[in-house]
Amino acid sequence: CTAWTEHTTDEGELFYSNDGKGESLWTDPVARRAKRHILYLKMMTIQILWQSPGNIRQYPHPGHKTWEGRVEVPQNYLLRGATIKDTAERAITIAQLADFRNFIKRVLKEVLIVETFEKSALYRQRLTPENLEMYSVDTYFVKPLTEPHKCSFVELVAAAEAQPPTWFVSHAWSTPFAHTVEMLEFHRQAHGLPATTPYWICTFANNQHELGELGGNVLLTPFARAILLDGCVGTLLLVDANCTPMTRAWCVLEAYVTSATKQEMARGAVEALGCAGKSSQGGELAFFARRICGRSCRSSLWCTS
Repeated sequence: CTAWTEHTTDEGELFYSNDGKGESLWTDPVARRAKRHILYLKMMTIQILWQSPGNIRQYPHPGHKTWEGRVEVPQNYLLRGATIKDTAERAITIAQLADFRNFIKRVLKEVLIVETFEKSALYRQRLTPENLEMYSVDTYFVKPLTEPHKCSFVELVAAAEAQPPTWFVSHAWSTPFAHTVEMLEFHRQAHGLPATTPYWICTFANNQHELGELGGNVLLTPFARAILLDGCVGTLLLVDANCTPMTRAWCVLEAYVTSATKQEMARGAVEALGCAGKSSQGGELAFFARRICGRSCRSSLWCTS
């Protein structure tokens, strides 16, 4: 590792340089890394103490080991609400998604959770409602809550024998969960749809304890079958500033099934919705989406700032 060296400007100001990296900084990078590591150790100490066997568990409810027993789980998450045999018909309503997001926000507010998975982009960071990705949603919430029933999350919260999708959602799990929920709410309002409108989202539709359906012929997977259902209007492509979903094989497949296969049936379209910080991303989003999905793509943009 190339060492950082200390220097002084002609005006007497201290700075740090790394010739190997070709970088210069005003703050000591070694001390900065040390502070981050100390903060990480403090957070991990708190998290370990909370998980110690002697710590009182106030609620005898299922959950991830980081928050199990410390946050009250809503009654509708304790009992399995339905058994929906066809995964393609396990869409989640906007209302159910909003309730889940509120529960997650409450957990993250009351309990300190540090991401310990080394390959995560959030490794060593405290999970917050703002930075939480779908990977962490699955690990810390979906799987623990559905573990007692070994079912999908939709089957946990649904009351009907089926919740077929009105829209299919194509997205990257790296997108912040907060952005995903906000983009879906924006889409619902833009189309004048009720909060009971079901959107098919793989994280909640698939049984995360048994993913055997994802093997074999891709056109027979729940992804493709959900898109091709008669009541499915089309696919909503949730895009970040880097168009990350289009680097995912499953998202490319979903765009193909929607724009090619459903076009043959004279219905179906892809709508690309972006959550970006600058409106200039709109042109890039529209161009990229149309290049991938063809003329069937209708593009829209929502900016967070």
